[in-house]
Amino acid sequence: MLTTILTSVELSSKVLELNNYSEPQQAAWWFIPAIIVAVIGLFSIIIIISGDSASDTFTNEESVDLAILGPNEAGKTTLWNFLKGSTASKVYQETDGKVVLSFVASSKTWNAVKLDEPEEKLRFTGYDINGNGDFIRTDWEKLIENSNMIIFVFNSYKYLNNVGYQRDINQRMQFVYSTVSKQKDGKKRGIWLLGSYADKLGNKKKDWESIIGIIKTKPYCDISHNNACVNLTNEDELKEYYKKMFKR
Repeated sequence: MLTTILTSVELSSKVLELNNYSEPQQAAWWFIPAIIVAVIGLFSIIIIISGDSASDTFTNEESVDLAILGPNEAGKTTLWNFLKGSTASKVYQETDGKVVLSFVASSKTWNAVKLDEPEEKLRFTGYDINGNGDFIRTDWEKLIENSNMIIFVFNSYKYLNNVGYQRDINQRMQFVYSTVSKQKDGKKRGIWLLGSYADKLGNKKKDWESIIGIIKTKPYCDISHNNACVNLTNEDELKEYYKKMFKR
């Protein structure tokens, strides 16, 4: 733009020189538009340079469009709160509809796993959504479409000990898997299975292996590739999960 402005001024100067002796008054009028163009151009440059950019807010900021899906009482809100650095409530409160979320991972969470680069940040965007069946087909499809990472969370204890619950979770996994599979936008979407209530399992390792073994017999078995079983009320376990998920 500076080159364009300077060129305009130079051309106007030449016009002034050519008309200097024959039409001095006309030459003066030629100079006025050139000044106006130059001033407008320089003003535009000042605005562009001084304007703030979202990417400049944080050094090395990465964005994660995250979909945390699962039935009610699985721990979706607890997981969101952990990422935000909020204190987890010990009293269950059902999420009302959808809550829009956009935040930078808390310094408490980040610094606990990456002290060497405290200036680097992860920005999460998504929705804390009610897990009732009414929301699945319409809202889950949209959440999956807009995400680049999906965490499907469910109660591991109930999965092993309640046939009805296991059937419901299997149907939900099938829906998530098939919805991801039919996306044609070329976006790579990672799916993570997260079993919550690990503290209620008699033998965490053995019981979780049994759950993964069941899922591996299903048509959507690929969904079990990335998995973890966590007590969502245990901050140390959540920090380890965070490191594994985001490789921090």
